[in-house]
This record gives sequence, C-alpha cells and structure tokens, in this order.
Amino acid sequence: MPAVQAGFLLTAVPHWTGRRPLGPAPLVALVALWVAGRLAMAGLLGSGPLGAGLSGLGPLAVAAVATAFTVALAAVVTHEIVAARSVANAAAVVSLAVLVVAQILFHADALSGHDGAFASRLALAGVTAQMMLLGGRIVPAFTRDYLLETGRAPIPTPARPLDAAAVGLGLFALVVWLALPLLGDAAPAAGGLLLVAAVLLVVRQARWAPARTLREPLVWSLHLGAAMTPLGLLLAGTGALSGDAMLAAAVIHVWAIGGIGLMTLALMTRVSLGHTGRPPRALRGSTAIFLAIGLAAAARAGSVLVPDWTLPLLPLAGVLWIAAYAGFLVVYGPLLLRPAVTAKRSDAAPRRA
Repeated sequence: MPAVQAGFLLTAVPHWTGRRPLGPAPLVALVALWVAGRLAMAGLLGSGPLGAGLSGLGPLAVAAVATAFTVALAAVVTHEIVAARSVANAAAVVSLAVLVVAQILFHADALSGHDGAFASRLALAGVTAQMMLLGGRIVPAFTRDYLLETGRAPIPTPARPLDAAAVGLGLFALVVWLALPLLGDAAPAAGGLLLVAAVLLVVRQARWAPARTLREPLVWSLHLGAAMTPLGLLLAGTGALSGDAMLAAAVIHVWAIGGIGLMTLALMTRVSLGHTGRPPRALRGSTAIFLAIGLAAAARAGSVLVPDWTLPLLPLAGVLWIAAYAGFLVVYGPLLLRPAVTAKRSDAAPRRA
C-alpha cells in the first residue's frame, strides 16, 4: 500500500500545491528505500519473516529498514503540503501517518509473537479513509470533465452539507469497524451505525451521476472503485447485526481488492495517458482490465462467504488479479516506453490526473 500511496501522492501533490515535482535524486532515494524494505521483509537483509538474512541485521534493524520508505514518503508529502500552506490537503498527511503507525505496530506484533491483525486492519482503514476523502474530490471532478467534454448536461452540482455528513459519519464508521472485535454485546448497535454510514455514502456518490459515465471506462472504473467503500460498510454492518463472521471477513477483500486495487488501476491508466500527452480516453482492452479486478474482488469475497466454493474461487481471484495488472502492462506499458505525444500549438494542453 505505501508504494501505491507514493505513486498517487507524488503525482497529485504538485498539482494540488503548485510546487515542482520531486527531482530524480529524491525519487531514486525513495525507490532505493522501498527496495531495501522489500529485501529486508524477504529475509535477504536480515532475519525477516520469510527467512534468515544474509547481512546479519537483527529484527529491530529489519523493522526500521522496512518502515523507512513510508516514513520518508510521509516526510516528503508533509513538507510539500506545509510549504504550500495547503490545509485542504492535510488528509494525505494524516493517511500516511496512519500507515506509519500501522507498520510500526505490525513489526512490534511480529517481534512479540502476535499476528499483526489489528495493524493490518488499521492500514486498510487508513487507505480506505483516504479514498473516501480524496476520492470525493477526484471522482466527481473527472466526471464533470467527461460530461463537459461530451456535452452531457446537466452537470452534477456539489452538495457540501451532504458530503460533510457522509464523510464525517463514514470516517467515524471506520473507527467503529476497527473497534468491532472489542465491542461484544454493543456490536449490533455499531452495525446499525455502519449501515447508516453506508447509505449516506451511496446517496453522496449517486449525486456524482455514475450511470452517465458508462461509455467511458476511465470514469466508470473510478465510480466502481469508490463504491467499494459503502459496500464494505454494508457488509460489515450486516455482519455485526447478524453475528455472521464471514460477512465481516469479506469486508477486507472488498476494500483491499475492489477498492484499493481497482482505484489504483483506474488512476494508473489515466495518469499513463495524461503523462504521455494523450487524451483521457480508455484504450482498447481497458474494460477487460477493470472488470477483471472487480471480478477478483467478488471471487475473493465469495471464497469467504461461500465455504463450499472456496477451493475454486480462491485461485480464480488470484488469476484475475494477475490478469488485470498484466493487462495494464500489455495495454498501457508501451505508451510509457515511447516518447510523449506533443500537442499542436492550437490545441489545449492535455489534462493531467
């Protein structure tokens, strides 16, 4: 998840703040930290979870190396937002801070012999909260751009009180979701709150006119990814009310694969087009890519909800996930290896995600 955050934020923050993007040297340093962290976790730099190391690094040193990338990314994003006095984008800093805390807790759990379940839930909740907040900016913005470009009036209008209520209750619902394993007899009441939050988020997203974007995969894929947040809250709330542990377990896969996985692909495709000077129109094969990741989420959640089908659905989810990201490499990878298209002088500069 930190690598996904880096790709999104290091692209978006310069647009939000008007500051210059990071230069080559800081980017290379961040990549080096990320690679070092992966090697450490694989046991190649020390005693990581996957085996004994080659360098003699102890568990604490491995934890420090594995966490360094997220800490550095948080420091960079915080510096850029503070330097630009961009208070409106403070949510990005908070989300990264949650990820840092989650990573520290995960390694602390590993050192003490625990499974790190709460740390993993905290990281997922942090990224889902960021999708709820920042997705509420980029999804309706890209939708308005598309509707304006294609002449599909009327254009959806903002409803700030509804947005504030939906996001506020949604964020509180994520905190409640984190605490669900500890609530005991109070879980049904918490489930009702989760359901109310899900309904408000659905009403909020319905105002973004998702049905009018079905002809453009670059836009409807964003709507589908955003819809995974209220879907997860709906499953979590229903599970808390009914006591169905399987529903509660499926939430993780809906948010991680359907939410983060799909939103990541949707933004990667748009950014690949924008940064190579091409218009924001999906290339052939994009629909299959987005449907594959959506079906992967359905298969993985289904493998939990329908135990009799776990054996076929679990590997199917993995195959669909791999197919989606491999499809991105096949369809959009060549664009990144060729020179960017230069717009004609009379043309408007291409929009960038």
